[in-house]
Order: sequence, then C-alpha cells, then structure tokens
Amino acid sequence: MKWSIKHLPKRTQEEINTLRELIKHHVSWCDMIILYGSYARGGYVLWDERVEFGVHTSYQSDLDIMVVISEPNVKQVEDS
Repeated sequence: MKWSIKHLPKRTQEEINTLRELIKHHVSWCDMIILYGSYARGGYVLWDERVEFGVHTSYQSDLDIMVVISEPNVKQVEDS
C-alpha cells in the first residue's frame, strides 16, 4: 500500500489535495481518505481519443475515493 500521491501527475495531486481539504472541512469526523482504482494501481489513463465504429470517443480515468468515518450516528451524517 502506498501512503503518498507523489507518483501521480502534478495536476492529479492538486485535484486530490483539493478533494482532501473539502472532505476534511465538510466531514470533520473523517478518519481516513483512501484512493483506490486505476490511479492507486498506476494504470490510469490521463486522456485517450479514438474513433470506434465511426464515432469519435474520448476517455480519461476517474478518481476513486473512499471516505472512512468514525461517526456511528448515521442520521447525523445524512443531515450534514
């Protein structure tokens, strides 16, 4: 398991840091923020374009983030 995002592109690091700050601000009982999926594995696609069956398509990997919280009161979590 990696504990750093330094292996990711600078722009992606900035986006993740912005998300982290927003989560910490709005979910104060957050215990952990986990990046998983293609960015965590290193198999992400920054941008891909191609023509498939005569249709121009584009693709980029999304950020998969899991927020672990300690708040046992689900109602409080839903209301915030």
